[in-house]
Amino acid sequence: SIDGCMSKLTVDAVLDNLDQAVDFIAAEAQQIGFDKREINKICLASEEILVNIINYAYKGKKPGTFELDCSAIKDKNTGMKISVIDSGIPFDPLADAPSAGTHLPVEERSIGGLGIHLVKSIMNKMSYERKGEKNVLTLIKFKE
Repeated sequence: SIDGCMSKLTVDAVLDNLDQAVDFIAAEAQQIGFDKREINKICLASEEILVNIINYAYKGKKPGTFELDCSAIKDKNTGMKISVIDSGIPFDPLADAPSAGTHLPVEERSIGGLGIHLVKSIMNKMSYERKGEKNVLTLIKFKE
């Protein structure tokens, strides 16, 4: 069950707002009770997703926004759910992202591919849906 407390932040999808967005997620994770090491990982994964949105979601369109919805999960496990919502081009990072190509030398790997690999390795669950005109990417991380 996800308890009622949900925090939202909506900002323009520009690099200048990246720190604010990551700080917002860090503050939420801290409130839920993650330790510093876990918070750093959550921030790393979130930053990867947000940079992808900033760089690619509004390609050829005027930059839009992204919205972060954070909530605590309190059932068998304590955790955090982060939904990242943008109105950019449809993009399912789980299906459309280039594979990490982890067998390739670093310089031959596609940009961004390693990012999704990294996010998957940090987060416990990751899901995507296209809702109307919006991309909704949901990340779930449980306390270790």
